[in-house]
Amino acid sequence: MKQQLGLGTVNNKKPIILCGHSSGSNICALALIECFQKNFPSHVDLFIGLSGVYDIEQHYEFESNRKVQNVSPMGAAAQGPDNFWECSPTLVINRMIENEHFMYKLLTNSQHRFPFVGLIHGEEDKVVPHTSSMQFEDSLVKLGVRIECRYPENYDHIAPLIHILGQEDNDTINSINYIWKKYLLEQPQGTATV
Repeated sequence: MKQQLGLGTVNNKKPIILCGHSSGSNICALALIECFQKNFPSHVDLFIGLSGVYDIEQHYEFESNRKVQNVSPMGAAAQGPDNFWECSPTLVINRMIENEHFMYKLLTNSQHRFPFVGLIHGEEDKVVPHTSSMQFEDSLVKLGVRIECRYPENYDHIAPLIHILGQEDNDTINSINYIWKKYLLEQPQGTATV
């Protein structure tokens, strides 16, 4: 997936939108961060994260408190606690921010570009607390990433996915449309096509 996100030539002038739910948001964010760190050109224009896990260490602790850490795939996917930080977009970005050399490179190199980010995470999520997205948002803002977030009060973990599939009301679609409009408003005149 990293090669498709960051390498090659895309002649299509339509925006490329990457969207992930839960651990899928984690994987998408990590791939985008790696492209950003290595200064690969990213062809992704907008990333939408739904109910995402962005700090594996914190999530593992949350799952341990619920006594489900042994059945959850998050710890195993990260290959154990020693690798949690590498698999945690929030922690990776925080380390980037702490690295003065990287930040200098970022500020002086116009090649670095992180796509516009939209996060949607329900406050009633009992599987992945919405604070995961809030902390990721804080880190992205510190990095200077353009971002728009929505934290609906009555959403659980699955609500955004169910809404996208059209099996309930359109709250998520309305949020995505709002994020899409914010993305379009930030584009230089005449560069974004729909």
